[in-house]
Amino acid sequence: MWNPATGEPIGNPLTGHAKPVRAVAFSPDGRLLATGSHDGTVRLWNPATGQLIGNPLMGHTKGVWAVAFSPDGRTLAVSSFDGNIRLWRQIPP
Repeated sequence: MWNPATGEPIGNPLTGHAKPVRAVAFSPDGRLLATGSHDGTVRLWNPATGQLIGNPLMGHTKGVWAVAFSPDGRTLAVSSFDGNIRLWRQIPP
């Protein structure tokens, strides 16, 4: 992540995907960051600390194209190059 005012990096890069990240979304309250990768997984992060939250969300057979949180932040919609959309409910607060 980067500081938009200075252009300087903030903290360390978020690592954990096996292939490039193609999609990112912040939860409505800003407490979660979802990253979707060409490896077919989605990971949840605490953007304040850079720590991973839980296990990867898996199920797609091809790369993730887009991720989006519901307005209440409790559901994450994930689309993939496999032609499917998965809804992940009860995303941790």
